[in-house]
Amino acid sequence: MASKVKPVLTFNHSFEISVFEPEFTPSESLQFLDLEKLSKGNQKLLIGHLDGGCCHKAVHAVIKKGIVLGIEVEKCKDSQPIKKSTEMEAAFKIAVTKLSEKTGPFRPIPIKDLVVA
Repeated sequence: MASKVKPVLTFNHSFEISVFEPEFTPSESLQFLDLEKLSKGNQKLLIGHLDGGCCHKAVHAVIKKGIVLGIEVEKCKDSQPIKKSTEMEAAFKIAVTKLSEKTGPFRPIPIKDLVVA
């Protein structure tokens, strides 16, 4: 029997909210990166894929002079924008705050540290 995936965060905000961590698969090409070239200029580099929810999404590192300044995840191809209520927006902010308390804020890191990890 398969084990049930457990949320990394659950809280109530006029309704129960559960946050799940998607599975990350690193790109096989990371081992072949030219770190010297990545230490110059600005790049956006495919580092892997996230699986969870409805689809398989590409994950890119935003790199400037060899430092990963951010991570971007592509949007689901079939997703449609929704009008967010004030209540939904507040719940989202609470979830982000609670997750940040658990994991800490994103900090820029050298691309070489990401490749080794």
